Amino acid sequence: MRAEQVFTVADLFAGAGGLSLGFEIAGFKVVVAAEIDENAKRTYLGNRRGVEMLGDVREVSGEELLNHTYKLDMIIGGPPCALFSRANARKYKRYSNHPHFKLVWEFARVVEEAKPRVFVLENVPQLGHGLGAEVVKSMVERLKHAGYNSFWSKILNAADFGVPQERRRFFLVGAKDLPVGGLSRILGKYKKGPVTVREAIGDLPPIPEGDRGEDVRDYGEPCLPEFREKLSPYQRAMRRGARKLYNHVCSKHSEEVVRKIARIKPGSSLRDEWPNLSPEERRSYIKTSPEKLHSNIYRRLEWDKPAFTITHARKAMILHPQQNRIISVREAARLQSFPDAYRFYGGITSQYQQVADAVPPLLAKALAVALLKIMKKKAGQR
Repeated sequence: MRAEQVFTVADLFAGAGGLSLGFEIAGFKVVVAAEIDENAKRTYLGNRRGVEMLGDVREVSGEELLNHTYKLDMIIGGPPCALFSRANARKYKRYSNHPHFKLVWEFARVVEEAKPRVFVLENVPQLGHGLGAEVVKSMVERLKHAGYNSFWSKILNAADFGVPQERRRFFLVGAKDLPVGGLSRILGKYKKGPVTVREAIGDLPPIPEGDRGEDVRDYGEPCLPEFREKLSPYQRAMRRGARKLYNHVCSKHSEEVVRKIARIKPGSSLRDEWPNLSPEERRSYIKTSPEKLHSNIYRRLEWDKPAFTITHARKAMILHPQQNRIISVREAARLQSFPDAYRFYGGITSQYQQVADAVPPLLAKALAVALLKIMKKKAGQR
C-alpha cells in the first residue's frame, strides 16, 4: 500500500502562527518559518516542534529555505499590510519605497528563488483594488516568468468558514501545473453558518471589575450560566486538548475608565455615544473631534452576532459584550479561532498585537483543505 504523500510548507512573515496552524490542521507539514519579531517567534515555536525558525525575510534566500528540507511544496505568508490598508492608486508613487511595499516583493523574490510548486499570499482586502490591485497584477506577471501558470485570487470572509468574526482577507494563490483556478468552487463546499460571540466566548470565566485576570488558571464558572452544563460545539472544539486556560488577561482599568466603558451599549461605540457626553466627558475620553473618531474605538461586542474585525484590543478598546472591560487576550484569540491550548508569549501589548495580526486558523484551514484536495488529485491520491 502506497504511503500518502506529505506536502511541505515554508511560512514567511509567520507571526504567531495562525496561517501555519490552519495548514497544519489540514494535513500539511510546516518545516521552516521566518519571523522578525522575537515575541511572535517565541509564541510560534512554543506551540510546535520540528520547525526551523529564520529571521528577517529580507535576509532569507530561497536556497536557505531549501537547506532546511529535502523538498518544498509550498510557500505561504502574509507580509505586513499597514501600507495597503490606507493607500490608494493615487499614492502609488509616494509609497513605492515604503518598507511594507518592498516586503511584498521580498515574498515574490523568495518564491522565485525557492521555486515551490504552490505559493499562497495573504493580506488585507485592499490588496484586491486600487494600489493593491496594481501590485498583484505586477506580481502575477513577474511570477509567470518564474514558471507559475495558474492563479487564483479572492477576498474571503472568515465568518463564512466557522470563525466567529467578520474578517475579510485577500488571498493570492499561484501554482505550477495545478488547476488552482477552481478553488472558489471547492471552498464553497466548506462554508458554514455564522458562529456568534456567545457561542465563542460565553463559557469563559468573568474577570472581576478593575482586575486584569490570570495568565494561567482553571476554567471555573462561565460568564454565561447557560454554559455550565453544555458547551457550544465551537467551545468544545476550542477547549480540546487544553488542560488549563491561558492568556485570560486584559488591561487593568481605573474606576474612571470603568465608568466610561459602562456607557457603551452592545453594538455601539464611543462615536455613537458622543452626542450624549458632556464637554468634560468628551475631553476625558479622547482629544479629538467626533468626525475623527473611528467607529471601532470603544466598541462593545454583541452576544448574538459574530464579532467585528478584531484589531489590537487594547489600542482600540474592544469591549466585552457584558462586562465593563476590554476583551482578554484569550477572548480575542477565541474570536480569531485559536484553540485554548495555543499559548501566547511576551508582554500583554505584544500578545494582543500577535492575535490581531494573525490569520484566523480556521480560515487558513479551509483554504488549505481545498488546496490539498487539488494537490492530492494531481498526485493520484484520494
